[in-house]
Amino acid sequence: MNTDEIYHVLSCDDFHLTENNGCAHIAVELYSERLTNVRQQINYLQKIEHQLENLVDYWETEKEREKLESKIK
Repeated sequence: MNTDEIYHVLSCDDFHLTENNGCAHIAVELYSERLTNVRQQINYLQKIEHQLENLVDYWETEKEREKLESKIK
C-alpha cells in the first residue's frame, strides 16, 4: 500500500491502533478492500502456479521421452 491509499487513515488525529479516535470505519474499509484484492491476487497466482506445474510436468516427461528415444537410435 502506498501513502495515497492510506492517507485518510494517516491523517486521523493522534492515530493509535489501541485508541478510539473515529478512524475505525476508514481503516476497516481500507484494509478490507486491500484484503479482498490480496485474496484475488493469491487466487490468480495459485491458478498460474497450477498451470506452470502442469507445464513443467509435461516438459519433464517429454524430456525423458526424448532421452529414451535418443538411446534407442
